[in-house]
Amino acid sequence: MKFRSDNFNPLEALVNMHAKKYIPLFLLAFMSSCTSSFNPLDDYEQLQPVTILETPEPAANITYDPEAVARG
Repeated sequence: MKFRSDNFNPLEALVNMHAKKYIPLFLLAFMSSCTSSFNPLDDYEQLQPVTILETPEPAANITYDPEAVARG
């Protein structure tokens, strides 16, 4: 079968090249690669924090020289 250049459909060309027998194999491989029963977090144990630190006191109100502020 010859294709005309103005209405070329690559999907139709692929199907016409006897790819119909590979579609179920591709779908099976694609669907099985998306499923997994492996969970990497199975071996980890969730822990509760032992120490809760208090918030630090605010720093003293320090006034800076205007020259130092201008320099950055």
